[in-house]
Amino acid sequence: MITKCIEEDQYQKWNNFVENSPQGSIYSKTWYLDAFDANYKIFVVTEASNIIAGIIITKNEVGLYTNPLLSKYLGVMYHEFKGNKYNVESKKRKIINLLIPEIKKYKSFYFSFHPSFQQYLPFFWNGYKNTIRYTYWIDLLNKSSDEIFNNCYSNLKNEIKYGQKQKFEYHKNIDFDVFYEILNKSFKRQGSNAPWSHDKIKNYYYRLRNRHVFELNGIANKAGEIMAVNGILYDRQVSSLIFNGIDIEKIERGSNEILIYETIKSKIGISHFFDFEGSMIYPIEKFYRKFGGECIEYYVIYRDNLCNFVYPKFREMYKNLKYNK
Repeated sequence: MITKCIEEDQYQKWNNFVENSPQGSIYSKTWYLDAFDANYKIFVVTEASNIIAGIIITKNEVGLYTNPLLSKYLGVMYHEFKGNKYNVESKKRKIINLLIPEIKKYKSFYFSFHPSFQQYLPFFWNGYKNTIRYTYWIDLLNKSSDEIFNNCYSNLKNEIKYGQKQKFEYHKNIDFDVFYEILNKSFKRQGSNAPWSHDKIKNYYYRLRNRHVFELNGIANKAGEIMAVNGILYDRQVSSLIFNGIDIEKIERGSNEILIYETIKSKIGISHFFDFEGSMIYPIEKFYRKFGGECIEYYVIYRDNLCNFVYPKFREMYKNLKYNK
């Protein structure tokens, strides 16, 4: 097995590997990272010239080596190994030990890993620490819209039914400027602007829309005015709730609930899962939990040093000051 940093002419080979890796996701594909001009390097482990594992090291918006904004799961990915469990686990640990020397070059290493990644111990033995975070996933495979509705909490069902009686209208692929205006209003209500500029998010959206993996949806009142919006990143594996914003001046009871419910329904037959994209803030977690998804754990693995002792505290303080979160 050989470890190396790959060049751009091998990116398609990497993307094919990601597509078939149990830990792979759309976030680890080069064209997704390029959609928001991320700064990254890819380290792979090869065997007989085939990529059998790898990791993307990304630099975020403030120059730290961590997940960039809008890139939820990164971390180590493997080929789908077959065979004796002991041998498979031993091989995965050997792979991590091959990648560790490259990872150790980055002092601010602080990454969210895919939920299916379970090999934290080799990181622990090399001085890394972890914290557990949570999200909610709904299994859409072979589900009907009635099953999705019946799995919802009773209070949420009432809100959806109320909104349906008001004849709110669900719109797919709404105008970008309408979407951004409402998204930005949600941040302004919390004392700031959207963390990305209009042009930055617009470029991100159109690059991904052209690949048929991103859509903007809205819910309109009787007058045809959009009250709430969301942005959904999707592929055959997972549909993810990337953005959700409301117009506080127009929002009516049940409207955001219907928006998310209809969006989930629209992904039946398209994606295996619907991911609410993180649920660590109490009122948000409580709201997402009502849709009946399974609570999913994932690792955040980080280097145990002063940089990463300060970083999460700085990040939370920054959010509290800028976004009132």
